[in-house]
Amino acid sequence: MTATQPVRNIHSEIHSNTSIPTADAKHYRKTTTTAVERPHSITNLGGATEIGGMMSTTKPPKRTYPPPTTPAFTPRRIHIITIGAGPSGLNIIRTLRQVLGNLPFTHIVYEKNHSVGGTWLENRYPGLRCDVPSHSYQFSWRPSRTWSNFFASGSEIEQYLIEAAKEEDLLKDVRTGMKVVSVVWMEGKGRWLVRMWDINTKKEVEEECDFLVDASGILK
Repeated sequence: MTATQPVRNIHSEIHSNTSIPTADAKHYRKTTTTAVERPHSITNLGGATEIGGMMSTTKPPKRTYPPPTTPAFTPRRIHIITIGAGPSGLNIIRTLRQVLGNLPFTHIVYEKNHSVGGTWLENRYPGLRCDVPSHSYQFSWRPSRTWSNFFASGSEIEQYLIEAAKEEDLLKDVRTGMKVVSVVWMEGKGRWLVRMWDINTKKEVEEECDFLVDASGILK
């Protein structure tokens, strides 16, 4: 008959081989039992790591961009380019002034012709007139009561646009003799690159903007 082997007491062996003061024995036994029965939990807390209740600090991720220096909600300055100084191009000048008000922005309208007017400046064929009643084909903010015909002629509409632009001081935001040849969206900058041909100097110029408005129209 084989004798039964005695059950080994791990804690007794540890205590017998380690000189631990009597006052600390109870605490040591408690911590040892916890370590055996429950493994340490590891939790990542962003800038620090918790291991079994102990905090281990780590270096925060390195910034790859400088922190902003302007206060929150500060309006940034924007630049707007509009192509074409016909009725739509002239109207947006006034609209932006009213809507954006004192916000920091700049706006320029580039027109390839020598003056404003759009299609009513370019087209000169005999009998040219609008097929929309004159009292409807006009700016709501600048109604005219002097139309000579129910369907105004092209030259009369052109003159109306010039007078409206002068009265509202819109011409200071228009630069004539500038033909836009291409526009490219620059993804990295989040801006438009506008290439133009200066008819007066015979040179190509470039300009960037935050917003681009195509008011060149379809009646060319």
